Amino acid sequence: MKGTMATVAEAQAGDRLLRVGEVAGRLGISVRAVWKNLASGRLPLPVRLGRAVRWRESEIARFIALGCVWPPPAESGQVDIERRRRAVGAGVGK
Repeated sequence: MKGTMATVAEAQAGDRLLRVGEVAGRLGISVRAVWKNLASGRLPLPVRLGRAVRWRESEIARFIALGCVWPPPAESGQVDIERRRRAVGAGVGK
């Protein structure tokens, strides 16, 4: 799943999905900053549910536990920029 947006079927059972406002609140940043950080590759990729975009609670908790560094050092690698752009889609600039 590295470098691609997950589908609902791939979401872990029992893992809560967070809205952009909830992610912003947990990180102490604005909603706009969430979209900018996602577009630049500094946040975990979200799950897309139709037009809705959600983040796994466990991924955000892991991101915070790692000191807000993404991708984790062991998983660093080139991420497909076009897929990341599609992940944020209409969210950039809102």
